[in-house]
Amino acid sequence: MSDQMLVTPSGTLDPDRATGPAHGLPVGGLTATARDADSGRGLDRCAYALDMLTRLARETLDAEALGRGAGEPTRVVLSSVEAQVVAQLLDELAGVYPGELLAQLAGSLSARLWERVEV
Repeated sequence: MSDQMLVTPSGTLDPDRATGPAHGLPVGGLTATARDADSGRGLDRCAYALDMLTRLARETLDAEALGRGAGEPTRVVLSSVEAQVVAQLLDELAGVYPGELLAQLAGSLSARLWERVEV
């Protein structure tokens, strides 16, 4: 995969770069826990991450359309400590899969959480 990020610094998907395996994105292997509903097999990690990045981008666009900031929560879901632990786990996940789309997704979500956490 190229060094270009598929996620913008604000955490949104760059649709010009995130076009799937047909445009040079690597196949990342299979997911460990996410499964195909019909076959029960693991999913391609790259396609899985791309789907989640697309969902995040859509959420960001919806939030902006409603006049909220990108990623601005509609309600508090995690405590500050919980958010820190989740962000650290996402950082670890990003380190396990360097160069994969899943790592970019984990890193992007971690950055979004760290921005919200009061340290």
